[in-house]
Amino acid sequence: VVDVNPVGYALETQDRSFFPGSISESTLVHEIAHQWYGNAISPADWGSIWVSEGQGTYAPVWWREQHGLTTTAETYFDTWNRIAETDGRWQVAPGAMPDQVDLYGWHSYTRAAMTYEVLRQVVGDEVFVEIMTGYVQTYNGTSRTGDEFIAYAEEIAGRSLQEIFQPWIYESGKPEWPSVWDYSLAA
Repeated sequence: VVDVNPVGYALETQDRSFFPGSISESTLVHEIAHQWYGNAISPADWGSIWVSEGQGTYAPVWWREQHGLTTTAETYFDTWNRIAETDGRWQVAPGAMPDQVDLYGWHSYTRAAMTYEVLRQVVGDEVFVEIMTGYVQTYNGTSRTGDEFIAYAEEIAGRSLQEIFQPWIYESGKPEWPSVWDYSLAA
């Protein structure tokens, strides 16, 4: 729904997204992604907003990858690589925000989106898609915490994923990017 709204930015609601006039494709995909991550499953607490805002930010980059443009891996690695370890953006952990003024910051959007790409790099495309689609199918119509998302991801992956989520979601500082080298003979 395109509407003149007083907030001046796009906003998803339970049954539709609202846009303050013309919108970019990226914003459209972000808000549509919230129909699943944010609305079909809403955050049970504010410390879990990274699950939905991270997915809303990840989705447009994934969309561009599906249409032959830069991959999510290239986009998010380049973002990670370009931001210095001393940059203040790394100081707020998405799942451990000390102050409500940090709620809608870079960490809830971009750092959380990078976490999804790190998850994809570690578990592989097939398991990643199974996590992302299965989570919505399993918990549609409920509110969940970030910890519950992580537990679901670990269940589907069949192993602990704390090496991803602890530094990327719960600790301040610049986390390490996972190695994507494959030394198998099949590669």
